[in-house]
Amino acid sequence: MTAAPPPHYLIRAILIAFFLFAGAALSIAMQPTRFMAREQAKVDYAKIIPRKFEDWREDTTIAFSVVNPQQKALLDTLYSQLVSRVYVNRDGQRIMLSVAYGGDQSRDTQVHKPEVCYPAQGFALLSKEKSYAVTEFGRIPTMRLVAQQGDRTEPVTYWIRSGDFLVRGSIEQNLTRLRYGLRGINPDGLLFRVSSIGVDIPAQFSLQESFIAALLRAATPTDRKKLIGDPTVVRD
Repeated sequence: MTAAPPPHYLIRAILIAFFLFAGAALSIAMQPTRFMAREQAKVDYAKIIPRKFEDWREDTTIAFSVVNPQQKALLDTLYSQLVSRVYVNRDGQRIMLSVAYGGDQSRDTQVHKPEVCYPAQGFALLSKEKSYAVTEFGRIPTMRLVAQQGDRTEPVTYWIRSGDFLVRGSIEQNLTRLRYGLRGINPDGLLFRVSSIGVDIPAQFSLQESFIAALLRAATPTDRKKLIGDPTVVRD
């Protein structure tokens, strides 16, 4: 006499219990035991980003200001270093630069994406697309946004460095965190954002790309790696 197969509800309960157990075990196994930020020499981003390079110099006239679309309390939680500057070239064109560094890229403290933060501060997000900044150091994968508040139209170019990788969007950011988590590592993270004000969107993005290329040329190889990660893993 053969035993009757278990009821469907019992099989389902066993499967649910298995997946819950497996998920809990994986979560425990992925708890980082190493923090990249603690194993590396501390970097002062305000010093490694030059105040003057090629045709660009820092503008301290405060005629323009960098809009930071996050509350200070949140900024202090997420980031250990913030660099906000306005640069101007000989033609009077201005670029707003914001660099934010955080040593803990856990889910709750990972770098926040501008396409989430700008709308939270009252900006309308007119467009968002993945792109590349073409430089002599390769194509830098970037995200391009156009934000607007009142009569202020602000095209934005940014990238996020997570450990040695550059990521765009939540999927890439989470996959990279998972990749490091499987090795027991919590990577550091950096948001590099430039923006400008103008309604000629293609011209503004072209200006931003030129600024990025010039800044990377001015950086030392070691400092450049802190901004764009390991060049062997961030290119297509």
